[in-house]
Amino acid sequence: MLRHNLPDWAHWRAQDADGTWWAYEVEPLQHFTGWYENEVGQCVRIDKEQANPQWQTTLSKIVSVKPKKNLLIAEETHWAKVEVWQSDSIRSLYLHDDIAIQSQLDLAQKHQLLKQYSRAMMSFLLFKSQPKSLLLFGLGGGSIIHFLHHWFPQLAIQAVDINERIIAIAKQYFELPEVPQINIHNCDAASFLENTPLKNQDVILIDLHDGQSLPEFLSKSDFLTQCHQALSAEGVLVFNLLIQQEQDFLPIMLALRQSFTATSLCLSLKNDQNIIVLAFKSPQSIDMIELQQRASECQEKYAIEFEQFVASLTIIGAK
Repeated sequence: MLRHNLPDWAHWRAQDADGTWWAYEVEPLQHFTGWYENEVGQCVRIDKEQANPQWQTTLSKIVSVKPKKNLLIAEETHWAKVEVWQSDSIRSLYLHDDIAIQSQLDLAQKHQLLKQYSRAMMSFLLFKSQPKSLLLFGLGGGSIIHFLHHWFPQLAIQAVDINERIIAIAKQYFELPEVPQINIHNCDAASFLENTPLKNQDVILIDLHDGQSLPEFLSKSDFLTQCHQALSAEGVLVFNLLIQQEQDFLPIMLALRQSFTATSLCLSLKNDQNIIVLAFKSPQSIDMIELQQRASECQEKYAIEFEQFVASLTIIGAK
C-alpha cells in the first residue's frame, strides 16, 4: 500500500475485498465486502492491490498529528449562517453551525467526492454513462461540479442556487471552474424551471437541503412535473433527501410518483439521514446482476463505492 498517499486528516485505513485501500477520518464500519465511512468524517481512496480474502483484518489506526483547523470566512446571509474552514488541503462549507458539513473539497484532489451522499448521487452513472447535459439544484461548495467537470469536461452544466453569497463563496474559496460549459444561476429552483423552460436534460440533481430542512415545493407535483418535462427521453432525476422524520419522506415520494410513474430506486445511507432517490422518465428494466456488473466497472473507474450502493438499493415498481 502507498502509505505516503495518506492525507494528514486520516486516522484509519482499511482494504476492501476487491483490494481497494481507503483512508478514513473516523473509524469506518464494515459492510458485506468492504468498509464505509461513518458520515461524520471523510474518506478517500489511496491505493488498489489484488483482491484480499482477509480484508476484514486490514482495519488499522494511523498515528498522526491532527492538522490545525482554520476559519477562512464566517458571515450571516439572508438564508443561513455560512462558514468556511480549512484543515490541511480540505476546505469545508458549514451552514447554520460548525458541526454539520454541507460541502467539502480537497484542493489537492478536486475531483474526489469526500461526502458519501455526494458520491451516492453519482449513481446515475450506472444508467447514464455519458451524460451530455445536467441541471443541478443546490450549488454548495461545488464539489459535484468539480467531479463532473473532471470526468466529463464537455458536459453542459446548469447550476442553480438561491443564495448569491454561496455562489460567490464557491467561486472564491472552492475554486469553482469558470468555463463556458458551466453556467451558474442565482435563483430559486421552482422559479428557474418556470422561467427557463429547459428540455433534454440527461440528468437533474436536486441537493437543496440546508442542513436543517427541505424546501416545501419539493413535495409539490407542479415542480416535479416540470422536472419530468425538462428531462430527455432517457433522463434520470436524482434527489438527495435529508429526512428528519418519516412524515418528511412520504409527501415527497407521493408527489414524485404522480409525475414519475416508471420504476424508482431508493438508497438509504448507513448512519445518516440522507436518502438518495433515482427516478426515471422512461420505464427501466432493473436487472440486478447486470447492475452489479456496471457498479463494479464504475467503482474501478471513479473510486466510488457503487457496489455498496447497489447492494443497498430498494426498487419501487412502476406505478
